[in-house]
This record gives sequence, C-alpha cells and structure tokens, in this order.
Amino acid sequence: MNAVPQTLDELRRRSTLLSAPLLGALCLAGAWVIPSLPARTWETSFFTVSGMLFLVAGVVAWRRPQATSKVANVMMLLLATIIEVRLLSIFNGPIFADNDTSLFMLLFAHMPMCYLFCYMIFPSQQALRWCGAICMIFSGTTLAYLLPALVETPDREGARHLLVWTCISSPAFVLLISNLYRFEHVVLRLNTEHDAVSARQELYKHQATHDYLTGLLNRLSFDTELDVIWRQAEHRQQPVALLMIDVDHFKHLNDQHGHRAGDLALQQLSVILSQQVRDRDIVTRYGGEEFAVLLSNTHLSAALRLGERLRAAVANSQLNTDQGRLKCTISVGVACIQPEPGVNQDLLVTEADRALYIAKRRGRNIVVSNHRELNREPQLVAATSNAKQA
Repeated sequence: MNAVPQTLDELRRRSTLLSAPLLGALCLAGAWVIPSLPARTWETSFFTVSGMLFLVAGVVAWRRPQATSKVANVMMLLLATIIEVRLLSIFNGPIFADNDTSLFMLLFAHMPMCYLFCYMIFPSQQALRWCGAICMIFSGTTLAYLLPALVETPDREGARHLLVWTCISSPAFVLLISNLYRFEHVVLRLNTEHDAVSARQELYKHQATHDYLTGLLNRLSFDTELDVIWRQAEHRQQPVALLMIDVDHFKHLNDQHGHRAGDLALQQLSVILSQQVRDRDIVTRYGGEEFAVLLSNTHLSAALRLGERLRAAVANSQLNTDQGRLKCTISVGVACIQPEPGVNQDLLVTEADRALYIAKRRGRNIVVSNHRELNREPQLVAATSNAKQA
C-alpha cells in the first residue's frame, strides 16, 4: 500500500523529466523552422526562450524532486501559451484580414485556452465555476461578432470555421475540466483512504512489536533483535551481552498499593532504563516485571558497569504513583558470550536467567554475572565481586 503514492509521485516526476527536454527540443526546432513559415518576427525569439525554459524546468525537476508538481504546472501553462500563440498566427490572416478587429476577435475565439489557465491557477472546484462563466461570456461575445459577419458575407469560410471551433471547443474544455475535477476528487479520496490505512498499519505494527504499557519492545521483538545481533556477532567475532532485570518484590507492591501503582512503576522504570543505556542498546519488556537489555559488541566488564549503573539509578529514584512516592529496587543478571561453533543465543538467555536467579536468591538489589565468562576472564572477577557487594 505504501508504494501507491510513491509510484504516483515517481510517475509524475519521470513524466516531467521526459517531457521537459522533449518539449524544449521541439521549441528550439520550431524556432529554427518558424522563419520559413507565415509568422511574426518575434515568434522565433519566443520559441527560443520557451525551449530554454522547458530545459530549465527539466533540470529543476531533476535536482529538486519536491518541486515536480510546481514545475509541471509551469510547463503546462507555457505549453498552453505556445499553442495559443500559434493558433493566433494561423487564423489571424484568412478570417478578418481586412478588419482591424481581427486580433480582438481571435482572442475571444481562442478563450477556451483560458480554461486551462484557470485550472492551473485556481483550485479545481473553483476553476470549474470560472470555466463555466468563461464559456458563457466569451462564447456569447464571439457569436455576437461572428453572426453579423456571416449574415453580411455568408461565403466567408474562415468565419464559419471559427464559429464551429468556438461552439465545439468551449463545451469540450468545460467537460475536460469537469472530468479533471472528478479525477482529482477520486485521487484525493484514495490518498486520504491510503493515509488512513497506512496509519492503521503503522499502529498495528507498533502494537505487534511494542509493549502496550511501557512502550518498550516486547518479547517478540527481543527474539528478533537477538537473532540479528547474534548473527552479526558471529560474522564479526564480537561478544554479545545480555542483562536480565527483575523488579524486587513486585507482587508485594501490587498487593499493597494496587495494580495501578504497579503499572505506573513499570512505566517509570522503563524510562529510567532507557535513559541509562546507549542508543544502539535494546531495552525490552521481557514479560511481567522482567526487563531485558541486549548489548552488541560489549564485553563483560562494560555490561557489569551498565548493570550497576541501572541498579543504582533505580535504587536512588522514587516512583510517583496514585498512592504516593514509592521506593523500588531491581536485581540484575548479566551474561556475556562470544559466539562460536556449538554455542547459540539460547545459552546467552539461559545464563542471564541463571545469574538473575542467583541475584534474587542472594538478597536482591545486586548485580550477578554468568560464571562461564568469568572463568574465561579472571581479571573480571574483582569487578563482579564489587558489583555484588554494592
């Protein structure tokens, strides 16, 4: 669905980029041919300037795609002006060559071109009203001049042709503008419906990947992100760290202060956690009162420091609830694994869960890491011990 307006805009841009140089080349060719035709001397310069303007319009549409609609309107007005100029030159001679009012007459005869100007300048519904008025006024005025000429000289072929042209072209242009208006109305309605569908799709996508209460990524997104990060770590030979976080005595908080207070506490905890991590770190609500922080290209020492920073930030904060300001603490289990053959991401989650279980069993409000990685890096034992003692 998202491709519909993009395709329409791209089609308009491609059409403009194709027609601009083509019309420019035709105008320049016309400037070269005009001297050999019955034409006024200024038409050569007019066609030359018009050709250059078409080429400039093509460059503008190419360099600034957002201006394509305005460029297309300018090109349409310029094209209509060129057509009108040539019509005046073609018909000015044979109809009223002996009459000083011939140019004045032809301006009225070719006023259907004004309909196109109205459509380009005014909103489509307003342009339709203007076109109807122009059709009635100028058609009536043209007939008022042509009918006496036909009565006086019925054999004047040019006048009869001009009369037929006026009677046919005016209603035809009004019908064209009416159809364009209806087309624009349909396109506008389809675009509005498309925007509504796109908004609903974005909402459904957000609801499917985010937790409704905290706004964090949910368990499904956690599994997806973990799979992506693990594959990248395998390719780049980088460690992956995971922090499993559990709110201490959350059931007691719900029982004593109510579920509303528990929900508010979870919302504020999610804000605190999100503020403490890096932009590339992934914070998720793993389930219930458990959170998970996924760290790419992070060693155990850095993961332990982050876990301690999160623990201290929560312990030093007071949560605002309907029951007043509450104190809350968290327990953090940290795991860090270097992807290797025979080791998958499930082991990372298992060891982080195991470290979190140990933290809760040891009294909560502490940070515990997976011993598997500590055995590989003895220099990190001291850091882990300090985090546990805190």
